[in-house]
Amino acid sequence: MNLARDALFIVKSALVLLKKAGRMTVDRLTVMKTAYLIEREYFLMEGEKLTDLIYFNYVYGPYNGLIIDALEKLASDGAIEKEGDCEYNIAAYNEKSDIPKEINERLVKILRKHRYSFSLVDFVHGLKEVKETGFGEEICFEKATKTA
Repeated sequence: MNLARDALFIVKSALVLLKKAGRMTVDRLTVMKTAYLIEREYFLMEGEKLTDLIYFNYVYGPYNGLIIDALEKLASDGAIEKEGDCEYNIAAYNEKSDIPKEINERLVKILRKHRYSFSLVDFVHGLKEVKETGFGEEICFEKATKTA
């Protein structure tokens, strides 16, 4: 798969979930963590990665620069509205997600519970595979467990 296309797909899916969780304004951090959680949950359910994207462990947890690029592309294309350096209004975003229903439901619950960016970051930092990955290293989904 094309990595830019993968990033756009996962960002669109993240925005759908965030909107279902009641968010009308999101920031880059929340979108990044939601994208990671989609990938993680898919891996746990299917035993394989959803996309070819690689996430690295940085200060705020899993990161892939292509996620930011895809978010900015959606803003420049007018699909979402940029509201500052790192925030986006997704109230008018009306895409659908091809993510399995079970993953959608689980992640909407997590997103509702962790309404604030740093709460979501703390949650993701506590995941086994993130805790076991050094700064700047690739996060391996194989280290994930369903207990999170």
